[in-house]
Amino acid sequence: MAGVFRLLFFRKETSNLGWILLVIGIALVFLSGGVIFCSTSLWNLLLGFAALISGYKLLNEGRINF
Repeated sequence: MAGVFRLLFFRKETSNLGWILLVIGIALVFLSGGVIFCSTSLWNLLLGFAALISGYKLLNEGRINF
């Protein structure tokens, strides 16, 4: 979370540190065994993808056009 926070709010000052923290966090999650892959329905996939795109547009533009 610290890596994402640094990349979103302190992009110019600590971008390399943010990426390093993000990679370390992802590696620790996979090494701890906390990730369980299971099948998902197409509805859940589409809903998650729509949420991802909406969040991206909110971060970049500050609004969502319907």
